[in-house]
Amino acid sequence: MPQSNQNVERECSLCGKVRGFYEFSASQRRKGDDAACLRCIPEIQNVKPGQQKHDMDTSDAKYIAVSKDIH
Repeated sequence: MPQSNQNVERECSLCGKVRGFYEFSASQRRKGDDAACLRCIPEIQNVKPGQQKHDMDTSDAKYIAVSKDIH
């Protein structure tokens, strides 16, 4: 559980989205800036060597657009 002075969000190093603390596994949280979120881990585990295509997750696009309008 995060301390009161700790950041409770972090940016995924793969998809670039800022996600909550619990959207990262414990081992990924220890990686700091190189952490990958729980949504991206299955994606990188299914990639065969030499395959570089990574589809962009746009499930949060509407939220991001509204969030930018507020700021």
